[in-house]
Amino acid sequence: MRFETKLRSGVILATVLMVDGLVHLYWATGSTWPSANVKTLSHAVLNADVSFGPWVVIPLALLLLTATIIVLAKIRFLGKFNNLIPDRLLKSGLLLLSTGLFLRSLAGIVWVFGIGADPKTIFYWLNLFGYTPICIGLFIASMLVFSLSNENQAS
Repeated sequence: MRFETKLRSGVILATVLMVDGLVHLYWATGSTWPSANVKTLSHAVLNADVSFGPWVVIPLALLLLTATIIVLAKIRFLGKFNNLIPDRLLKSGLLLLSTGLFLRSLAGIVWVFGIGADPKTIFYWLNLFGYTPICIGLFIASMLVFSLSNENQAS
């Protein structure tokens, strides 16, 4: 696969992770956008009653934003800061990210078949047409970024 394709995959992956992290920070303010209340939001996003309090969403936001930095460092997008994170740590972080995306993709596929998700709920349809396809695409992107070698990366 071409180096430029892997680089674009990294930019897309980092962008989605960053936006997701920022949305989680936004939810930490108490907002429930795009839903009317926490119950509706938690059922749309997680198919269960779950807290969206700061103690829950801030750690998730920090995890997503850390993953963003790891991806950006791996694709050499951080300028003079690229060399601050050893490649072994970047590869470990990308492997963890890829594993998480793979597991979420598998769970999404299970839910698509109606196991643990009622087709009458908004979660089912969001999972079918949004969450799962996005996670599968991000998993592929994370593996492409993981496969970047140091020799091929732009300085």
